[in-house]
Amino acid sequence: HASWRADVDLAELLRGCALVRAIAGAVEYWLAAIGSGRLNIDHAPWLVATWCSWVAPTAVMLTTYRETIGHKKLVECMIIQLAVGDSMQLFSGRLFGRTYICGRLSPKKTLEGYVGGFVLTLTYGAIVHGWSVVDVSLVFVAGCFGDLLGLKDFSRVLSSHGGILDRIDSFLFAINALHWRQVVLQHQLLALMLDFHLRAMPTEHVDDDDHHFV
Repeated sequence: HASWRADVDLAELLRGCALVRAIAGAVEYWLAAIGSGRLNIDHAPWLVATWCSWVAPTAVMLTTYRETIGHKKLVECMIIQLAVGDSMQLFSGRLFGRTYICGRLSPKKTLEGYVGGFVLTLTYGAIVHGWSVVDVSLVFVAGCFGDLLGLKDFSRVLSSHGGILDRIDSFLFAINALHWRQVVLQHQLLALMLDFHLRAMPTEHVDDDDHHFV
């Protein structure tokens, strides 16, 4: 059972790393908000709402993902979305990028970069990891939204790379999308199984002749 134990220890280590990075990102968010002077009565509701919108589902996901997608899927998502997806977008954008479509949100993002990145990421995910088109598409699109809606250069903790959230915002969106989709599917499956079971149960018919009063 040594190999099984090693797999469990590695899985727990990966989960711990993901949890530490998420906590670090959450702390960085408020430290950067205080340091930038944005933490005032006018911006407080927006800051709290934005923080809760990703911290709450991420906290739940990190404590329950083992029952939905498992450790292996989480690691594969990290590779497909963070390592391959981001790199292929950058590669395609620099090589073919002509049409800028994101405006001030992300001035360097191009349509060609997105399309090329998606095709190459889809190919990699399907061939190397055996992922379905739906799963790869989900994490790619969610990752793109996370990258666009994330807090660009919210801090300079990692110097020229921006902050911790700049590095993990796309992955957090991607893994949350994968996890919560599976949660919905599992609940739907349970509902269908319950419905099937109820329909399959024999209906008891009681004839009036069986009741006699003495």
